Amino acid sequence: MYLKYGNYRHDDSECTVSIRRDAVKSECEVVYQIRERWEIAGRLQVIDQGAAAANQAALTAKINVLKAAYAVHNQNIGFYDDAGKITSHSILSAATLGGVKVMQPPSFPEGSGAEYTTFRNYSLAVEAIFPVGAMGTLLSWAEMVRMWGGGPEYGFLPCLTGPPQKQLLRQATTYKAMQVGMAVGRLIYPVPPGPLWSSDEHIHVREKILEVPPDSSGQRIVRWQYQFESIGPMQGYPTSSPIN
Repeated sequence: MYLKYGNYRHDDSECTVSIRRDAVKSECEVVYQIRERWEIAGRLQVIDQGAAAANQAALTAKINVLKAAYAVHNQNIGFYDDAGKITSHSILSAATLGGVKVMQPPSFPEGSGAEYTTFRNYSLAVEAIFPVGAMGTLLSWAEMVRMWGGGPEYGFLPCLTGPPQKQLLRQATTYKAMQVGMAVGRLIYPVPPGPLWSSDEHIHVREKILEVPPDSSGQRIVRWQYQFESIGPMQGYPTSSPIN
């Protein structure tokens, strides 16, 4: 069995691979990605050339090829069986979000003993992210309602001497409210809820903001804001999350 990254083939049984898969959740505990990380440790070896300098030169060449191979991102990686067929331990870069990434380039953590004679130990790591869920899956939802106003309005008149005087400006004021929310979908923008008090809305200041995060997660973010004003109190609650 051997490991292959892109066109680079590791020698048979050259390395060991530890594979870890972790679920990535949204704020609402919806799993929308799987992060898979391969920790690879191996030993490059060359046939004894009969002279130390020749061994070192051959090993240097082999190290340089390894480093060059893992200097390139977005390659397929996988284990192949003895018949040359790919196994279930493989990642096709095209099936991931953003491709296979080399998170730790080839490193050489050991430097004692007979290192760099006819062998050299190395370690490296690659990582990929897989999407989970159908297009349009709702990942996150939040909304809040702010209410204020109503009752009398007072003002304060500064005096030349003595403290300011409190004065009644209006016996009654309007009631105001604001409905603010955010939702996150996978690849499709979620549809915001309608205004809670449509007849009292200041439609000219309604806001709808569409965002794409600075990553390859495929998230689509929508934010909304409605503002209301009424002569009487407004009764209502934030829109419940449609996420089960």
